[in-house]
Amino acid sequence: MIQQNYIKKLTIILIILKISCTSIPYATAKFGTNFDEVEHGKILFLDTSQLDSMSEGVSFEMHPGKRANNGNPVIYPTEEWENWATFAYNSVVQHPNGTFFMYYDCVSSDKTRNIIRFTCLATSDDGISWVKPILNLANYNNSTKNNIVWPLSSAVGIYHYIEPGTVFIDTNPKIVEDEKWKMLVRMNNQNNTETDTYVLSSHDGINWKKMFEAPSMHRSDTQNVAWYDNEIDEYVIFMRIDDLNPKEHSGPHGACQGPLPQLSADFRRIGRCTTKDLSNFECEPGGSTEAADVFTFDAIDPPCMDIYTNAATRYYNRILMFPSIFQKCVLAENEINDGLLDIRFISSFDGGHTANYVPSDISNARQPFVRLNLNRCDGKHLNYSSFPKDMPWCVSDTESVGKSTYGAGENYFNPGYIEVNNGEDLLLYYGGAAFTHAGDADDNQHWKSSSSGLGAIIVKRDRFASINGGYIFNKKTIPTLRTVTMKVPDCVFSIPSIRFNFETSVVGYIKLQLNDDEKAPLDGYSFNSSSTYKGNFLSMRPSWNKKTVDLLALVGERISISVEIVDARLFSIFFTCEEES
Repeated sequence: MIQQNYIKKLTIILIILKISCTSIPYATAKFGTNFDEVEHGKILFLDTSQLDSMSEGVSFEMHPGKRANNGNPVIYPTEEWENWATFAYNSVVQHPNGTFFMYYDCVSSDKTRNIIRFTCLATSDDGISWVKPILNLANYNNSTKNNIVWPLSSAVGIYHYIEPGTVFIDTNPKIVEDEKWKMLVRMNNQNNTETDTYVLSSHDGINWKKMFEAPSMHRSDTQNVAWYDNEIDEYVIFMRIDDLNPKEHSGPHGACQGPLPQLSADFRRIGRCTTKDLSNFECEPGGSTEAADVFTFDAIDPPCMDIYTNAATRYYNRILMFPSIFQKCVLAENEINDGLLDIRFISSFDGGHTANYVPSDISNARQPFVRLNLNRCDGKHLNYSSFPKDMPWCVSDTESVGKSTYGAGENYFNPGYIEVNNGEDLLLYYGGAAFTHAGDADDNQHWKSSSSGLGAIIVKRDRFASINGGYIFNKKTIPTLRTVTMKVPDCVFSIPSIRFNFETSVVGYIKLQLNDDEKAPLDGYSFNSSSTYKGNFLSMRPSWNKKTVDLLALVGERISISVEIVDARLFSIFFTCEEES
């Protein structure tokens, strides 16, 4: 899926060497590890795991997402079978023919039954304009003229379909070709006694069937994300796990045991498990086979805050996650599960075993990646919460909610991304609603189309976070950093080189230096002979002594890269294989 126009050929074998750790001013951060985090030829400055050292004046910064399409939703309710909402759990996949497929959460209601939830399909060529094709697959109100892909009947008693899951293309070399597409869904079992997770398969991403009659995992709530990891030869599943008595919330801020009896006792967080057999995930959201912890709240966070979803997304050698942060509230009498949700950004360098915020200042690292959208409540239909004390909020009715924008009350990020504008931009997606988490209690409500939808977030390639040099001039100490040691790849019939993604102010600059495996500057590649870089570039090939870098003589050698960085941001450094100019 990832294509880079400036790379004519990419043959990369990079080996991270064991290097010693040095102390830094972040209690939770570590310098370089022996994990192969620059496989695929890219160092992303999301944490310190790919650094050997950094000096005073160097810091990290997380960059919040920007809403695309002028902030308007790219998919929103237009059809009868989605008249209640286009909602939370969606996933985007690029079809082998190049078309983008969006599997989105579409929910209907009428005055005779509770809401019925479907997975619907929309397609696009640009990621902004989406078409809802008539598929003639599912029966909705005695008609198949819809874009529903699952379930295939809206009749009560077949399955009370609860939540869509995640679609992925299976890269397991042992799979049957007709089952290459996979979907995780959550629905009641045949006896309607428990809500479980099932696996569906498809040969084309449109026609789906259950792979196994039995569920692959019991219980489970929220959107589970999965894919096949070819490196470990197993499926990896990221899910929600729960804890009714978390030690993290028993500190000086007080446990969220319920200042009121109506407050939900659940404590949600992100878990991970692996399996070779999709018929059995071999883990559960809780109990004796509980999935391993990946990310949760900590003592810095306030009480009554849950990690609701994960939206795990593979990006080069990293796993990016965009968890919804759920601040519990009691907005209505006896409502135990209400609250607001925005979206944060975390990442993992170890295959998803652990994840953390960018190691920047807390106010930056833990700020929303996607904030609540504009609330246009005019104050005429307010109620006041019992917790937090006396927080005013609009009553969840069509009049008040209809004045607000999708995402004003709750937001859920979705796994996956697509590249647009020749790979310059990334589009990522989230589902948002104007009502709160339990403001949807009236299942027969017909919300206005502006009250829910899928929004697009646009990010320049690699620019989720950066490592920055401060505004430090006329001082003896210049802000510098040094990467972990890497092996220069053999590009066979082309030239191994380096490129980097950066921006500076007009007074700031960046210089590069290549070092040997003893950390000494390589002859001809020192700071003194480096060009000085200013401006804003997604892909700059460095030069020394006015000659662009050619690492052919260094193939197989171990090198690190040092950077002088003043009033500038560095987003990534990556090896490339270049044709001779």
